Amino acid sequence: MEDTMYTAALATASDVVSGDFCDVSVVENEVISYRQGTDGYDIPVYGMTSVVALDAVETTVRTDADNYGAAETEADDILAANGWVRTGDWEPSDNAYYAPVERADNGENADSTDTAVWSVVRGESPTSRAVEPGIVGVTVPDEVLTWAKGHGHGPDDTSVYLLVTPKDEAGEVAGEIAWREFPMQAGDIALIREELNGNADA
Repeated sequence: MEDTMYTAALATASDVVSGDFCDVSVVENEVISYRQGTDGYDIPVYGMTSVVALDAVETTVRTDADNYGAAETEADDILAANGWVRTGDWEPSDNAYYAPVERADNGENADSTDTAVWSVVRGESPTSRAVEPGIVGVTVPDEVLTWAKGHGHGPDDTSVYLLVTPKDEAGEVAGEIAWREFPMQAGDIALIREELNGNADA
C-alpha cells in the first residue's frame, strides 16, 4: 500500500491546455498543513505539487463545450486505462476539475467498497479491535458524524470516542454506547487493518 496521495486534474479552459480539447493528468500531493479532526487528532491537508504521475491525455471534448459531463466520464475512462481510479467527486475550479485518485493496483480491489462498523464508546476501550479514524487518516462520513453526535460524541464530552473497524473484525467493545455499519472504500479498510495488525504485533 502506497503512502503518496494523488490528484487528477481535468483541464477545461483553453489557457491551460495545449490544444482545443480538455485533457486529464495526475500529479502527486504533499502535506501543506494540518487540521484538527472531530476526534482531536491532527488530519493532514494535502496540496498539489509539480510532480507529474500521468502526463496530460486529451479527451474528445472541446474546452468551449456547454458542459463538461462528457469530459468527466471520458476522463474516468482515461484514468482507468492508465491504471488509476478516482476515489472522490470531481470538484470544479475556474479552469479545471479536480478529484482524488489512487493507483488501481493499490491493494486488491482498491476501487471497491467494503463494510465498516462504527462504535460510539465511553472511555478509550484499549482492548477493542477498533481504531480512532483520525489516527489512520480515515475521514468520517457526514452521516456517521451526525449519528455519532446523536449518541453523545462531540467536543462537549471528551470521554466519548468514535471507533471504527472492518466488519469481520468487529467484536465486543468495552463501554460501547451504540454501533452501526456503513460502507467504506477498500483502501480505507486496508489502512485500518494495517493499524490493527501493527497494534497486535506491538
